[in-house]
Amino acid sequence: MSRYRMLTGCVLVLMLVPLMGQDGGCGIIGPIGPQGDPGTQGDTGTRGVPGMQGVEGPESTLPGDDGPQGQVGAAGPSGISCWDLNENGIRDLPDEDRNGDGEVDVDDCSVGAPGEQGEQGEQGEQGEQGEQGDEGPQGVQGEQGEQGNEGPEGPQGEQGEQGEPGEGDITAVTAGSGLSGGGTTGSVELYVGTSQITSSHIQNSTISSSDLGTDCVTSSKIANNAVDSDRLSYDSASLREVSGGVMVSTGSRIGIGTSSPYSAFKLDVVGRMRASGGSTGIDAVGSGFGIFAQVTGGGMAGAFAGDVHVSGTLTATDKQFRIDHPLDPANKYLNHFCVESSGRMNIYNGNLTSDANGEAWVELPEWFAALNKDFRYQLTVIGQFAQAIVATEISDNTFSIQTDKPFVKVSWQVTGIRQDAYANAHPVPVEEDKPLIEQGYFIHPELFGQPKTRSIDAVLHPDAFSASKN
Repeated sequence: MSRYRMLTGCVLVLMLVPLMGQDGGCGIIGPIGPQGDPGTQGDTGTRGVPGMQGVEGPESTLPGDDGPQGQVGAAGPSGISCWDLNENGIRDLPDEDRNGDGEVDVDDCSVGAPGEQGEQGEQGEQGEQGEQGDEGPQGVQGEQGEQGNEGPEGPQGEQGEQGEPGEGDITAVTAGSGLSGGGTTGSVELYVGTSQITSSHIQNSTISSSDLGTDCVTSSKIANNAVDSDRLSYDSASLREVSGGVMVSTGSRIGIGTSSPYSAFKLDVVGRMRASGGSTGIDAVGSGFGIFAQVTGGGMAGAFAGDVHVSGTLTATDKQFRIDHPLDPANKYLNHFCVESSGRMNIYNGNLTSDANGEAWVELPEWFAALNKDFRYQLTVIGQFAQAIVATEISDNTFSIQTDKPFVKVSWQVTGIRQDAYANAHPVPVEEDKPLIEQGYFIHPELFGQPKTRSIDAVLHPDAFSASKN
């Protein structure tokens, strides 16, 4: 209960008294007395006039209480069952037994009437060509063709036997071409003059080894270019040893610098060999390897002083370039090594500066898209803190870069995977199983604790590998 303090003023009381003096002034207000006991509650007042309706409150999101259930409506007319196709209320077997189970019920409702036949679809693509059939019977022999043109003249026949000596007297012997001597009386001699017999005097295949005495034909007796390869042949006994260097052993094996050529080779050379002449020094053809070279010491299996062209795939365990060191070319080499990838990747790069709008365009060579696919991008801002993005990807051999500030220097790099005709025709697997003949063998067996006999070279080139050990 709130307490209120009430202050009262002075109360003047007029009393009629004889000879009363003047009233004294008001005294000070005394202290508040203790609160009195509460009085009895008064009667309830009359009801006040209803106040004005308040503003409508927000709509409640809670559902209201369910209302009382309404009365049950009158029963409707009987419906038509879904199976009753003719709407007669009778199960007319078998017309309404749509699913054929012998019963007419709701299970027949899910089976609709058969629709109309759809239009014929488009003809499919032609299938792959089947395997070739068995060879048919031989056809009837055709008519004989017209006689062909006359063929070239055949080789000259062998010389016939010498006829019997004729009768008569010899009156003179005359020396013919390449001969000297002759006469008309007495004994007459014919002899070969010095340098009188040339290659034109000897018919092909007329002189064999049995016609020549040992050491009768030396190099000084034969003029340059007088005997070519068409005039020479040899067998196992016709090529003699020359200064311990050249010989033919059993089986027509030629050894140069050795008297016992290795049995697996037709030509075994011990020492250096030089081939020159014409536009090609050596032509090597083989079904497995054209040339196999192996080093047994610490040297190199091959060294090329000039350009080397490879029209196929070059496979190597390691690839590098070596040049004279730019800072000390007389005493040092500088080695660099290839950047490897699991694909045939080409790399292109450059630097540019964006314009006042933060835009820059990179124009690639006109052959770029024809050579490459699967592009990858990399951008690096140089000289300031800024952002750069590839705004438009490569199209018509061009792509654009956008920077968030003007005049930003950007270093860019683009990579692509080769898609030229050779690369598409010769895909290179990243991982592949070794051929059965190479399984269990190693390119460098010593790196895996294996002997040299487990080398791939030992199984692919057994003859050369065995010869290098001898």
